Amino acid sequence: AAFAGPSLPEWPETMTGAMARYTESFQRLPTRFPYGHILVVSHGDCVAQFVSMTHKISKELVYQVPYCAVAAANMRARHGAVAGLPEWIEGDVQLSEDILILQD
Repeated sequence: AAFAGPSLPEWPETMTGAMARYTESFQRLPTRFPYGHILVVSHGDCVAQFVSMTHKISKELVYQVPYCAVAAANMRARHGAVAGLPEWIEGDVQLSEDILILQD
């Protein structure tokens, strides 16, 4: 399936704007591709935002995402108002050992 997301960002893009755009894209993925596996290849700030979103922590706590770092997450059927639609499972994210998260 071809990607039919929002238009490209306006440049220069602020970091805050980029983080909001990454989060929106990550939230759309499970609904757009509810079955099978999803592979997203991106740069460190985008991976850090995914880790932040799936761990429900501030992005500032994601201290380091080096080259070739990996964050893998699982999805489940959502409950409540949008029952049946998939979502990322909070906390069920495996990180490569080189991604460093600071403690609160």
